[in-house]
Order: sequence, then C-alpha cells, then structure tokens
Amino acid sequence: MTTVETSRPFPIVLQERARIARRTHVVRGMTRFAVLFVADAFVVVLLRTLWGAARQWTQMATTTVLQPLVGNAHPMIELVLAVFLGLWVLGTYEAGDHRRDVGKVFTGGAAGITLVGWGPLWSTPSLAGLVGLGVAAGAVAMALVIERLLVELLVYRARARAANAPRALLVGPTEDARKALRTSPFTIQSEFCILGYVSMDARSPADALGGVGDFVEVMATLDVDTVIFAGHIEETLFHDLLTIADAAGCHAYSLARPTTLTGYVPELVWLRGVPLVQLTRPGLHGQQLVIKRMVDVLASALGLIVLSPLLTLVGLAVRVSSPGPIIFRQRRVGAGGRQFDILKFRSMVDGADAQRTDLAADSVYQDGRLFKVHRDPRVTALGRFLRRTSLDELPQLWNVLKGEMSLVGPRPPMPSEVALYDEHHYSRFDMKPGITGPWQVNGRNRITDFDEVIRLETAYLRRWAIWKDFAILLRTIPVVLRMDGAV
Repeated sequence: MTTVETSRPFPIVLQERARIARRTHVVRGMTRFAVLFVADAFVVVLLRTLWGAARQWTQMATTTVLQPLVGNAHPMIELVLAVFLGLWVLGTYEAGDHRRDVGKVFTGGAAGITLVGWGPLWSTPSLAGLVGLGVAAGAVAMALVIERLLVELLVYRARARAANAPRALLVGPTEDARKALRTSPFTIQSEFCILGYVSMDARSPADALGGVGDFVEVMATLDVDTVIFAGHIEETLFHDLLTIADAAGCHAYSLARPTTLTGYVPELVWLRGVPLVQLTRPGLHGQQLVIKRMVDVLASALGLIVLSPLLTLVGLAVRVSSPGPIIFRQRRVGAGGRQFDILKFRSMVDGADAQRTDLAADSVYQDGRLFKVHRDPRVTALGRFLRRTSLDELPQLWNVLKGEMSLVGPRPPMPSEVALYDEHHYSRFDMKPGITGPWQVNGRNRITDFDEVIRLETAYLRRWAIWKDFAILLRTIPVVLRMDGAV
C-alpha cells in the first residue's frame, strides 16, 4: 500500500481519542508551566527573604549592595513578575530543551533582576549599587539554574515511575525507525514513552506494530498522543499520515536527518515561504568573539601580573633542578589550522621530544591522535610535581595575551597528531585552543576515546556562552586541586 485512504471517515474511536489527546496536551502544558512558575517564584521569594534577614542579623550595608533584592522600593510581586518576564521572553516555559537550557535560564533570571534594579541605579549611580546589582542578578540566576536542574531530575524520576510521558509512535522505513529507537531522546522514558514503530516498508517486520495500513488501528488501540516521523516518506503518503495524526489530536514531529551529521548544527530558515534546513559547523562569530577576546585579554594580563612572584619562583626552581631552558616550546595547531609555539615550564629533561617515538607504544591512549605516558621516564622530579599541579601550564597566559590561545577551548594538538584526523575532527579548529576546556573538566586522561573528546568540544562550541567559560574555569580549580586525571 502506498497511500492512506483519507476519503473515508476516521473511526469514531479515533475521533474520541482526539479529544482525549488534545486535553492531555493542554493539561501537560499547563502543568509544566505551573510547576516551573511556582518553583521559580519560590526561589525568588526565598532569596529575598534570606537576604532581608541577613541585613538585620549582620547589619551589612545592604541599602546599596543588596538593594535590588531587599530594597523597600521593590515589592515581592514585582521581583517575581520581573524574573518571570525574563524567563518567559527566552522561552524557558515551553516544551523541549529551552526549559533546561542553562544559558537561557541564567540570562532570563539575571535580566529580570536587572530590569527591576536598573531604574534606581540609573537615577542615583554608584559603584556599590552596580556591584550589588551584579551580585543580586548572578545569585538569583544561579539559584534558578540549580532549581531547574532539580525540577528536571524530579520530573525524570516521576515520569519514570508513573509512565505519564507522552505516548509516542514512530513511523517510517524500518531501518530509520529502528535507528531512531536507539537514539536520545527516545531512549529516555521521561521524554517520550515509545510504544513502538509502524513500518513504511512493503512487508512489515516482526518487531513492528504494523504496516502503513495499520496506522489508524495502532493509534486508536495504543492511545497514542504523539507521532514521530523518521526517515524518508513519500510526500503524498506523508501528507496523509500527518492529516490522520492531526485529526487524532496528536502532536507530530519529524526527525530531521541532518541531526545525525556529526559536527553540524541544523537550523530551519524560511526563504520566500520555502523552509530550508541550514547546516553549519558550531563556532563563535561576531559579538561572541569580541566578548571572549576581551575576557581573555583582561584575565591573562591580570594573571601574569598577580602570579608574577609564583612564575619567578617556578622558573628559578626549573633552572636549578635540571640543565636546560626554563621555558619549553612546542609547535601546536590552533584556530583555523594556524601553527604556533605553546609555552610551558619545562617538566622534562632537555631534548625529551626526540624520545617521543620510542615511547609511543607506552601511551595510555591506544589512539595515535592522543599521547600521554604513565610515569614518563623523561619527566624530572620537579616536573612531575609541576604537571600534577598544572603549574607547568601557567606560561600559556602569554599565549592567551598574544591571541594564540584562549583561557577556555580545545587543547591544541601537535601537527603529527592532526595528520591522523578524520574530516569531522577538524571542528576543534573552529575556535582558539584553551588552557583548560571541556575535556579537562570531564576527566582529562581518563577519557581515552578521541571521538568522545571531539564530542565534548563540539557540544561546548555548539552552545557557547560566556557563562560556560566561567563555569569551566571554576570547575577547573577542584580538578587541579584533586589532580583529577593527571598522569
């Protein structure tokens, strides 16, 4: 069968299911909104109450520093509505990933507090007031992020127990449907309760719920309220199936093939009424690059100044501990494939690079694109301490100041490693390499799969925001103190 007979009336039971399905979607949307709004409001009320109490207990100068939250000029309802407006504008009460997007939740919460506190600050500007506004906005935003993560965890567990997630049916060619069943979000029962799939093939396989001719019956029998189309379906047939799904009150989704392409981000673009899916590699552009570079320059310059006594002491220790230069220079590949000399305090004996080939078989990685030797015999006694504490990386602040590196980003590989890359691995060169990055804070040398390294870096690039850099920098501190994953 190649088409669905839509000229005949749908079964009455399907029409009845439509009313139930639409009511289910409305209740689910209202419940989601109510839970998130109440949780968000609770966070704002709790913080304002705690900070108000702190003003009385500690006699802090909160008239300026905490004015955005505890000032008498801003009633509780005004703060709650302002935060709600910031979150609502960014779509964090909608279905999908927006409600748990850390960047959107953080930005929305901070924007709401700024909306309330900016007026008084504008009329009577002061440095303390500006700092206070920043503290209040950051505290509320971070609390909202934590709250949303907790809500997501509770929803996941509640849905897993109650099995009240959307009841979804996959529709498509057998292989496409089977492949979709093995991917997220269809393996996470809190997102969809996948009932099975209807095959578009001429002969329906044993693991399918039926063929295209059984579509209506399957929907009615299994109380389906969501239909997900996977793979290529002939246009006329697709239109007929979509009509049936809509008439049954189901939410319909189409699993776009481009989402399976590694390293590319699909985005729907309308051109003269025609929808196109634009495929782009994740990366930083325009204003994002300016913000990131400003942070890099300020932080690296400040770091070099503040840490200059420590840099001097480490340099003297390297000079005394073993013969050779204080600074080790090595050719690396950076953004856009441009090569540069990375700087480190020398942690190995002089001329250690010449011995690398002989030690290749002892690398903790089985992949030639990564190299690290456990108890490397080339490392000096002082060098082992510098590596475990990451003090050997400090000279890279100069690389950052020069613009060759960033504070946060992918680690720069050697040219010999890049020669072994596959095409999709080059996504890591879409931005400047970093002193620290997503690989370092997610296990460092414990992650031995190079494709997993690329996945972490691509995810970082895909949804970059300045708060992510700050978060990675903060996560780097305990990783370094624990010497987590250090070799």
